[in-house]
Amino acid sequence: MVPVFVFVVLLILMVCVLLFPSSVNDIMRASIPVDARPKPPEYPFFPIILIFLLGIGLFYEIEHYWPSRRGVHLDSLQFVLSRLSAVLLAATGIFACIWPIRFTRMFVKELRRMTDSKIDAVGRGKIVLVAKGFGAMFIFASSYVVHLILTAK
Repeated sequence: MVPVFVFVVLLILMVCVLLFPSSVNDIMRASIPVDARPKPPEYPFFPIILIFLLGIGLFYEIEHYWPSRRGVHLDSLQFVLSRLSAVLLAATGIFACIWPIRFTRMFVKELRRMTDSKIDAVGRGKIVLVAKGFGAMFIFASSYVVHLILTAK
């Protein structure tokens, strides 16, 4: 039970690092003056990779502590489709985390008509937060599909 708790805490921490990079930067460098602090990274590759890996580890630990009654059996078509779905989910999540404004413009018609200069800073922050939240969910879902592929009988 303790490893599941550890994986959940680390997963929540990585999602916070992904969603609020400047706040995490401020906490880690509290002793450095605000003007001297470096800007947080624009491309969050480290949290994306860790969310994916921690998700796989979490699902392994959950299955270890609460084993399912029947295993997943994948034939060749299901195996190929599950691999394709894992790649598509991961690609969508990575796209949403790295380019959140572009990701949101694909799905919201009102944003397609607006230029970047018309979106205020508060609105931009909300758009980025929502898109990165969806990206983290897509990455977590792809880690579940990868876990199913790796544990298929």
